[in-house]
Amino acid sequence: MYSNLKLRTLLSLSILMGNMLLAQAQDHAVRGKITDAKTGELLGNVTVKVKGSSQSLQTNADGTFSISTNPNTVLIITSTGYRPYEVKVGQLNQLDIKLESKVEQMDEVVVVGYGKMKKSNLTGSVSSLDKKVLETGVRSNPASALAGTIPGIRVQQTSGRPGAVPTVVLRGGTTYGGGGTPLVIVDGLIRNGFNDINQNDIESIDVLKDASATAIYGARAANGVILITTKRGKEGVSNITLSSKVGVNKLNNPFDFLSAKDYLNWSRKGVQVSGQYQPSQLNQLTSVGPFGTGNKYKDDKGNILDGNLTSNAVWSTMLLDDTNRELLQQGWQTMIDPVTGKELIFKDFDYAKYALRDASLTQDYNIALQGGNDKGKYYGSVGKYNEKGMPINTFYDRTTFVLNGEYKVKPWLHSLSGVNFAYTKWRDAINGEGNYMTRALGAPPTMRGTNANGDLLVGRDYQDGNPLVNDDKFIRKNLNQKLTLTQAFTINFLENLSLRVSGNWFFNQSTSESFNKDYIASPGNYVRTRNSSASYDKIYNQTYNAVL
Repeated sequence: MYSNLKLRTLLSLSILMGNMLLAQAQDHAVRGKITDAKTGELLGNVTVKVKGSSQSLQTNADGTFSISTNPNTVLIITSTGYRPYEVKVGQLNQLDIKLESKVEQMDEVVVVGYGKMKKSNLTGSVSSLDKKVLETGVRSNPASALAGTIPGIRVQQTSGRPGAVPTVVLRGGTTYGGGGTPLVIVDGLIRNGFNDINQNDIESIDVLKDASATAIYGARAANGVILITTKRGKEGVSNITLSSKVGVNKLNNPFDFLSAKDYLNWSRKGVQVSGQYQPSQLNQLTSVGPFGTGNKYKDDKGNILDGNLTSNAVWSTMLLDDTNRELLQQGWQTMIDPVTGKELIFKDFDYAKYALRDASLTQDYNIALQGGNDKGKYYGSVGKYNEKGMPINTFYDRTTFVLNGEYKVKPWLHSLSGVNFAYTKWRDAINGEGNYMTRALGAPPTMRGTNANGDLLVGRDYQDGNPLVNDDKFIRKNLNQKLTLTQAFTINFLENLSLRVSGNWFFNQSTSESFNKDYIASPGNYVRTRNSSASYDKIYNQTYNAVL
């Protein structure tokens, strides 16, 4: 009896101990928070993986995570740019993990002609653009981001039209006049510029300045080399990024122009003085013109004149009399003529209000997907950029698409593919930008502007007058399409021996169309001849490389 009781007691204790051990081995919830060891910044999208299994997750945007596991579990924490971290769960319910950065400034990797090198191993002159520069501002061209950010480089914006490409010169240039633009290479392919590249898709911009850094490119690199690398996928990351940037452009006009009253005062005084030496100059005071009094409001029969039909109704300056006194009710002004002492009537007309926008809007939208694992990585994006110019009806519009992928086919075979497409369309000022801005800001303020019916007047002629009159008569279409395809394979024979075979295909197609409807060339002169022209340009390049 005693032995049976002892046996039952031992059996009960064994079952109890087994249950306790089983309970210890059961899963329990573990919460954690991951931060940057140096800055304390909460790290989102960090990969938390259970060692020895396929179970993994990513931290939330605030760096927190929750996982159900047992005390014997070891968690592996990985994130791009940080050292891997392992921690055993044990009996802890809360983990506070701090990751250390594995990026050292002196060992920053930069792109050079032959591939990538650490900065500490470089002997040539190479400068890299800070990534934060590309993340701020709205630009149609990433070349603008180089201004004031890289030593020895001069970026000069010689045109204000939307989508304009600045001039880039390294170390003063190589020509007598200090010109000569650098060679531009995007993902290993030579390009004729970077106005079709979305700055949101750029991973890095490296500038090679001296002969030792540019030697691989030969004579083409005499003016330096700008290497652009687009973004790639990242292992252990799965992100969808949506960015929206809006900018407002205002005209930088440091000049305070004369009003119509001041313009008449000083112009007529100036002619009076010059007439003392050249009497023929005095004829301007009474002739048809911006400050002469020979302009007319009505003809001899009392009919109101139309400035689009007769040149003596273009300007507003006249001697005040009964034929034009009614114009005072329409906002016209009067002043005492500094030359004759008689009363002048005139209209203050602001040409710029018709030729230029008060402000132009720039919009930049981009959506990108990025991710990958130990087998493959991907990056894809679609971008939309639209910029309105200061001159009326001018614009630059660009749509971009980028897809870059990497795949480890075999342990010894690595594939890299890329697609880069850009579609742009634009419209420039009709009569040339330089003349356009000069006329818009410097036109005499005594132009009549409109006729009695409120119709806009062309002015002296269509090139010198109000551009809004004929703007819809000039049809202009400019289109450009660029497509780049890249495929490369890397075969690893040994640890330090590999063969890289690559091919690049570049397609560029440009179309320009022009058509003129009937338009007013000058008062009383209508051009009825229809002019039409079109140009078409197509470029196709292939590049193949093999590097052992």
